[in-house]
Amino acid sequence: MITPINNVNSVKADIFYVNDIHGQVPKMEKLVTASRAFDRFVKDRGTDTFKVSAGDIMLGQHEPTNQSAINFLDIAGITLSTIGNHELDKGIRPFKELIKTAKTQFLGTNMNFPQGSDDKITPVTIKEINGHKYGFLGIQPSSLTARIKDASYMEGVTIDSPEQTIKELQEHIDNLKKQGINKIILLSHAGIDYDKKIAKELDGLDIIIGGHSHDLIKDVKNGENLFFSKSGEPVIITQAGRDGNNFGVLSVEFDEKGVLKNIQNSVFDTQKYNKSLVMTTLTDSLFGKPQVVGKVAVAPPMPESPLTEENPYADFLADAIRSEMDVDIAIINSANLRGSLNVGDVTDRDISSITPFRNRMVKTYLTEKELVDALKFGAKSVVSHDKKPGLLMGSGIRYTVSRQGELLSLNFVDKQGNSKPVDINNPNPNKKYLCAYDDFLAKGGDRFSMLNKIDNLVEYYDYDKDTVAVNYIKKMNKPLTIRTDGRVQVV
Repeated sequence: MITPINNVNSVKADIFYVNDIHGQVPKMEKLVTASRAFDRFVKDRGTDTFKVSAGDIMLGQHEPTNQSAINFLDIAGITLSTIGNHELDKGIRPFKELIKTAKTQFLGTNMNFPQGSDDKITPVTIKEINGHKYGFLGIQPSSLTARIKDASYMEGVTIDSPEQTIKELQEHIDNLKKQGINKIILLSHAGIDYDKKIAKELDGLDIIIGGHSHDLIKDVKNGENLFFSKSGEPVIITQAGRDGNNFGVLSVEFDEKGVLKNIQNSVFDTQKYNKSLVMTTLTDSLFGKPQVVGKVAVAPPMPESPLTEENPYADFLADAIRSEMDVDIAIINSANLRGSLNVGDVTDRDISSITPFRNRMVKTYLTEKELVDALKFGAKSVVSHDKKPGLLMGSGIRYTVSRQGELLSLNFVDKQGNSKPVDINNPNPNKKYLCAYDDFLAKGGDRFSMLNKIDNLVEYYDYDKDTVAVNYIKKMNKPLTIRTDGRVQVV
């Protein structure tokens, strides 16, 4: 905590922030209520107030989900947002069309457009509240094109390199300071490691509201989220985790030179808030009323490290896919899983919230070697700085990975439960398994190039995992029990 000051010329601000909601509409419905609670909190404080997003509010190619994200931003009063990689899951043109009537201003400081930027996506913006001017910037990850299904969706839009981004940010900050603006905030969807680098290498930046790496950053800790710029001024970094599970309120005080002198960073649990009736009504108008499809008896939370741990919801979905699509092996990339269930009635919308991307399922053959190569590539996530792309989850396979990111063992498990070891050092390039996964992976998404079979499919379906899972649940004669069974182990 920075030492408070008593200065009549100081400026105080309260910032409500969210990031990486990933199309979780049920969380948006509660976050609207949380936003209203923030309004009541700041009503009589006399502070400058902002509501901002660090990106990935949208997710996938499902239009109702992405329209719900825009509705959420508008209803919650979030006026500024950077653009995350998932805002572009359907492409830059559909995104620009979607935000035409949005009240939110989007920032893309390191984005380059063939025809230049437009009124809704700008590199920098200035906001004035109570006579105090603030400069806002917003950046995207340099690897953005690798995080979307098809690079052609970008239609000529490019992202600057990390080095060029830092140079560009400094130029904008210097220009803002020339205009007398000394309170500068960055909305970053570049991840915590890069945010730390920015904090230490730039001069004149005060606050980084972060995202992309899904870190839940609480309080203010020197060397963890409080750093000092090249000129020795403090820079605070915040981030509220993933999937809308939390939101944050950052309360700060600037001295007359725009230097932070007091910081309080608070993170709150979204689940403690009721759903907004206004948001829920709009959601129903887009999706239709949710339909109960079954019951859940056991529903554990998502794992703490969902990219590098066995996920019970991935196990459930993979088993459903294997059974309903009648394949040897079902595969799910762990980054595809975004939600969990509650005990009791489960609706089709609940199932869709687990895997909201709305890709399309495929059937194809993988050789034993391709399967092993894919698992080895995913295993490296255990030691990667951002844990991406994550382990592959599945049904019909059991495997073990070391904490050094190496594949140690693999067994194929047939439909009768018989387990047979696979020689991971000499996998058979001629032995084939009939597999089911989605077309994101079938196009080599997340750099799983060995799974790129889009031009050699057995079948291409017009539905995603949620449709398969709903059909699977409807056929069950007992409540669903969701749990892990050790099919993926990190030792």
